[in-house]
Amino acid sequence: MSINEVILLLGTNLNNKKKNLEDAKMQIELQIGAQIKESEITETEPVDFDSDNLFLNQLLTVKTSLSPIQLLDKIKVIEKQMGRKYLPTDQNYQDRIIDIDIIFYNDLTYKSSRLKIPHEQIKTRDFIKKMLNYYLIP
Repeated sequence: MSINEVILLLGTNLNNKKKNLEDAKMQIELQIGAQIKESEITETEPVDFDSDNLFLNQLLTVKTSLSPIQLLDKIKVIEKQMGRKYLPTDQNYQDRIIDIDIIFYNDLTYKSSRLKIPHEQIKTRDFIKKMLNYYLIP
């Protein structure tokens, strides 16, 4: 069984946002693997939809034995357990209790109908690029 290092992006803009991040990190530790690093929490505006609720975002590095698809499936379970509601795929983004994205999985480049690694939003979301720049500096 190989151990993989993944960088996850957590985002929340509903209810008690700091508690949502803490709850998500606890579930990630229980269901995915040990957290080895975390970024500072960053507050951001919603992107691609209108909302009065600002987001809190945080990067985590986690060690896991899960494959990319197993990891995605566990993330979806955690999001649902925390109360995330999903829109039909043809609709825009919405406010959410938690969103967990796989940004990197080792040095893997992966593309399927369900998952793209590295996450394609790192190219278009400036806040992700800024967070990664500070986060990845030793």
